[in-house]
Amino acid sequence: MNIDIAFTNIHKTFPSLSLYQGLTGKIPAGVCTCIVGENGSGKSTFLKILAGIIKPSAGFITYMDAKRKLTMEDFRHHAGFLTPDMQFYDTMTAKENLYFFTAMSGIELSDSELLELLVHVQLAGDVGAVKNFSTGMKQRLKIALLLASKKEVWFLDEPSSNLDKAGRTLIKKMLFNARSQNRTILLATNDLVEVGYADDVIQLS
Repeated sequence: MNIDIAFTNIHKTFPSLSLYQGLTGKIPAGVCTCIVGENGSGKSTFLKILAGIIKPSAGFITYMDAKRKLTMEDFRHHAGFLTPDMQFYDTMTAKENLYFFTAMSGIELSDSELLELLVHVQLAGDVGAVKNFSTGMKQRLKIALLLASKKEVWFLDEPSSNLDKAGRTLIKKMLFNARSQNRTILLATNDLVEVGYADDVIQLS
């Protein structure tokens, strides 16, 4: 499935803050698009608006699969996320969390498939409960969950955050593979290395 995302006249205001005034554009299927802007410009908020997690104050989002318009519910079945908002169960291991969240999403993975994902993100072995994880290890587990979801559209909020050099290399390879598979990627970041992976950039002021 190749999904285009169009946003028209998007406004977002809060009682004491106005973030956008009439943003309009299109994100073609199979393209990596970066959302950049100063801190407080609303990068994460705009990502959530495009994902349908929060509503704009005005304007609308359209999701198209070829010439077929998708409902928000249809679109959500094809969207995967990697954001700071994601939380895991602290008393469970990486494997247990991965099994739980994939099963909740209707994804059936064997023990060997779960292990393969954890090896890929360098979380295999006796790493214990998630409560003992560093922020970088939790980020790696989020990456494993995203890969397990096999979604066609990715929403990534600062994916290299808290990762070491090896972790940042993992993100680079992950994005390269996703682009080769024609996934649509929306990436909120001010990291110049991550921006360099993009085909297009949306600048928020």
